[in-house]
Amino acid sequence: QFSLTLSAFSRALSFLPRMPTLHVLLLRLLAAPAAPHPQLFGRALDAALQALPPAQHGRVWEVVLEKGFGERLGARGAVAAWLARYLTVFEGERRGVVQRYEALKGQGRME
Repeated sequence: QFSLTLSAFSRALSFLPRMPTLHVLLLRLLAAPAAPHPQLFGRALDAALQALPPAQHGRVWEVVLEKGFGERLGARGAVAAWLARYLTVFEGERRGVVQRYEALKGQGRME
């Protein structure tokens, strides 16, 4: 059933590639603990950032910056890389993102 849901999202995104809600829902689906292929999340994130205008990138990054995201995917290093990419795009939000990262690191959730 997961593959059917994933193919439905793929079809929907082929017709509506600039709809941020579809990208966010797909990312949440791929970040779920039951997702069979966690590496698909990175591809979906890159596709969302390429398809959406920069003004909509904040909605996508909210999924990445969620509490406990790295633990769910088991990809702490990847989260750190995505945070670095986020900081290059949204330079003005550096302080808040760094504080959030340090808080997660202090709780032992990030390396």
